[in-house]
Amino acid sequence: LFPPPKAESRRVVSLVHLRDDFISFRQHVYTRPQGRVELQETGPRFEMQLYKILLGTADQDKEADTEWLWRPYMNSARRGSVLS
Repeated sequence: LFPPPKAESRRVVSLVHLRDDFISFRQHVYTRPQGRVELQETGPRFEMQLYKILLGTADQDKEADTEWLWRPYMNSARRGSVLS
């Protein structure tokens, strides 16, 4: 998905699961002044919500079985998070 970083690269990409089946995507640049690590967010930032889980690989899109599919009224039922 991402090219390998160069040796002098100071960029960090993080994917974080924070709340209610959303995955947050952030990019940071870090520096190390006096032994500490400081992060500065550079962007872009966005959030993704789980839509579908397929059983199979990415090239088997048509033949793969659907394990889970998001439906509009799923959040109104008493249920836990899917990603937890």
